[in-house]
Amino acid sequence: MPTSYKIPTPDKLPEGDDNINFAHRRLHRVIPKIKKDLWLAQKEFVELAERKEARTIVKENLMTGLAPGSEEY
Repeated sequence: MPTSYKIPTPDKLPEGDDNINFAHRRLHRVIPKIKKDLWLAQKEFVELAERKEARTIVKENLMTGLAPGSEEY
């Protein structure tokens, strides 16, 4: 996930209402990218947690001597 989002600045800074419009246009382009990156990071976090839990269960079963595929497993 990117650590920062670069919003390009114009050669000539806008004045007054143009400044607001310029900033709005730039943010309008960046916000969907940020939302997508946050969604992907959350999805990745959930997948990692599920894998970690599955490994923990397998380790516990190996410690208790249960074989994979047995009824107790």
